[in-house]
Amino acid sequence: MSMMRGCDVVELEPGKWYCFVAVEEYDEDFAEFSTYGPAADADAAYRKMTDVECNPGGCCEYDHADLTPEQKARYERMLRQEPPRRGGNLFGRGW
Repeated sequence: MSMMRGCDVVELEPGKWYCFVAVEEYDEDFAEFSTYGPAADADAAYRKMTDVECNPGGCCEYDHADLTPEQKARYERMLRQEPPRRGGNLFGRGW
């Protein structure tokens, strides 16, 4: 079953991919989110997320070369200021 949650797979630097996924259904603004990565490619970042999260209902993928300066700053800020994840397991990952 998939959920309608924001999910972006982003390459912030060449070869450093992250998956940002919203906690709440219908949250496309990432009010609360979890981050997975870094990973070597987009598929690996997405797999890190799907190891512990249910299907968010689709993801957008952004290569570092295609990010605007504003997008890059937003994702870097999200990476530095990640809010606490809900739930968790022995590895400290969110559900």
